[in-house]
Amino acid sequence: YLKRYQPFKEKKFLEQMRYLDRFFAFCAKQNIKLILVNMPLSPENIRLMAPGTYQLYKNKMAQMAAKYG
Repeated sequence: YLKRYQPFKEKKFLEQMRYLDRFFAFCAKQNIKLILVNMPLSPENIRLMAPGTYQLYKNKMAQMAAKYG
């Protein structure tokens, strides 16, 4: 986690969110039921991330879940 998520790469994160949004939209258009599952992380791994990163991720996932039902 330290190597992968430090420093936080906002541009890459937003790009990944755009691709995920496109995937959600494709599934919705094709009437494919999509199940979103959050992988549990240990407190130790969360602490290795830049402050606020995990909450940002969870917020974005909640927004997508609300958008696509």
